[in-house]
Amino acid sequence: MSQRDDDSAFEDYARSLFTQVDAPGRLDRWRQGVSAAHPGSRGRLVVMLAAAVLVTVTISGIAISRQLLHPQEPPSPAVPTTEAPRETPSARSPNPTPTPSGRPSARGWPDAGNTGVPRHVSLREHPGDLRVRKPGQVVDGLRVTGSVFVEAANVTLRNMKIVLGDGALFGIRQQPGARGLVIEDTEIVGGAEYAVRQEASGLSVRRTRIHGADVGLVLAERASVTDSYIHDVNSMGIYHAGGAPHVLIEHNTILNPSAANATISLYTDSGPQTDVLVQDNLLDGGNYTLAAGAGPGSHHIRVIRNRFRDHGKYGPAVAFDKDAPGNLWQGNTWAGTRKQISPP
Repeated sequence: MSQRDDDSAFEDYARSLFTQVDAPGRLDRWRQGVSAAHPGSRGRLVVMLAAAVLVTVTISGIAISRQLLHPQEPPSPAVPTTEAPRETPSARSPNPTPTPSGRPSARGWPDAGNTGVPRHVSLREHPGDLRVRKPGQVVDGLRVTGSVFVEAANVTLRNMKIVLGDGALFGIRQQPGARGLVIEDTEIVGGAEYAVRQEASGLSVRRTRIHGADVGLVLAERASVTDSYIHDVNSMGIYHAGGAPHVLIEHNTILNPSAANATISLYTDSGPQTDVLVQDNLLDGGNYTLAAGAGPGSHHIRVIRNRFRDHGKYGPAVAFDKDAPGNLWQGNTWAGTRKQISPP
């Protein structure tokens, strides 16, 4: 084969390479322009371009082979250097203590060991009266030597000990408009006239110990008292004057050593008693242990599964109207013998 034939074959091979490589448009126009300007050197140009392509392909192949043989791990995402946002300490309750679960045990009655401030909670001193004026405020972990006045809605008082001197009028006063008060894991001790007085709709008292006051709690509309220990009162454990419906008194120990009034006094001084549930309580003392709300217009008073000790001066209960609409007396027994107690 002649040199010209070799050149022609090589040129055809080079052209085939260019058909396989997708060259940029500008390179193709430049190549055509050079061919038109220098027709005699076309073969040499093709050879030079083919060699360049082969070198590029070879280098690319080597790089790809190295990547396959020695893969690199993808770079790790950058670690933010900005500090995580910190919680701003609340002025309302520094280091609030979580509400403990399972207090009191469902197997036992509320007493000094499972109500009031849990033993592991440390209290900060607050001398004098305390006024709570911020809606939604949580007051946690204080020992107050004075009265607490709640003047805003949806306040929670938690893990508090309120110590009252003789002659104090209130332990905690829920003032008009301060709806939705919660009192939990708290102790109120001392000679106040009222340990807790509700004057707005919505009060929840739970796992709270009250002792030494004349009246433990004065309830109004939408009140609940549960899992609490009320003892050594001088007149009444719980007083409700009527005319304010929706009251729950459930699983409490209420002891009134005096012969005055009752442990639970459901009176009709301010109107009829309606929608009241007294259930699963341990009750003792008083004149009659339970005054059960009978009166004009009273209805839906349910007294269920309560245990009565026998220290009521005149008996376990008085003033229950078994014929009023929705009233129910069921499963109430003497604590010692478990004998059924008939409705009065």
